[in-house]
Amino acid sequence: MRSGCNLAGAEAFDANASLFHPYLEQYRIRPRRRRAGADRCRHSHRRCAGQHPFDRQRRGAQWADRAARACAGGGRSGPHRRRVSVRRGLRPVRRGGAKVIDRLLAKLRRRDEISAEEEEALRDAVTETAELRADVTFIRRGQRLHQSTLLLSGLMCRYKDLRNGERQVTELHVAGDFADLHSFTLKTLDHELMTLTPCTIGLVPHEKLTRITERFPHLTRVLWFQTNLDAAIHREWEVSLGRRDAAARLAHLFCELQVRLEIVGMAEADGYDLALTQTDLSECVGITPVHVNRSLKLLREDGLAEFRERRVTLLDRAGLERAAEFDPGYLYLEPRLA
Repeated sequence: MRSGCNLAGAEAFDANASLFHPYLEQYRIRPRRRRAGADRCRHSHRRCAGQHPFDRQRRGAQWADRAARACAGGGRSGPHRRRVSVRRGLRPVRRGGAKVIDRLLAKLRRRDEISAEEEEALRDAVTETAELRADVTFIRRGQRLHQSTLLLSGLMCRYKDLRNGERQVTELHVAGDFADLHSFTLKTLDHELMTLTPCTIGLVPHEKLTRITERFPHLTRVLWFQTNLDAAIHREWEVSLGRRDAAARLAHLFCELQVRLEIVGMAEADGYDLALTQTDLSECVGITPVHVNRSLKLLREDGLAEFRERRVTLLDRAGLERAAEFDPGYLYLEPRLA
């Protein structure tokens, strides 16, 4: 049986998502949107209208709608299924001995000093944790927010998309990152947050952040620096999208993630695990999955880096940095004791 998907009826799925996933509305989760073109399958990367076993012309509108609900936007748990729900409920964080923010602390202490009182304030700020499945948009553009999200494990991203479904990832988040600390002052976001892998998150109510700003001026500046760091990463990604060629974009992304993951103890000297697809990479660097594949081949043949079985191996780190013109200065790694 040929692999393909007829996406007719996807609009009906979007309008009635809560009927099929009863927890969508409770957690304000939206299924991942389909890519450009009403008849393009994310997995086959070819036009496949009329090839799906539940094709509208062959089996009728009812079966076509079922196929569209299964396929809209692609997914990771099979060629035509996506996981779009979270586990029931939130888990309160136990006081004393909790290690949920250790990677955040490692990231902060790489650049500044954090006192015992400030550490306790950060631990107290994380009131609940939750587990999210892969490919879940859990914060929507324009949604009113009363808490910020701390990523404890997994990978997630910020993204913006167009009406036709084309998506641009604007930043990747690794464990230890605040994914939306800027929501503390903005209250609503102009982008969306989506998990790329199964993730564990910690929730920090904004009233807790308000208390930190009132009681801990130094810690407030440290957290403010994190939002400035996000802005610096955005600027470097703009340079990649506007001026670097395809292979250099991937090389720069691999170099950046190597540094960021080393800080939180999730990278070795020669590489790190990266549970992304070539489609995910294409949405990060603004090229097609076909060009991602070609660029990865070029990096491998030049003996610079290899991406295989969800792992990035740096074959020649210095050479990769030269090819990408990678300067880690925008990550502000030097201690800032002010």
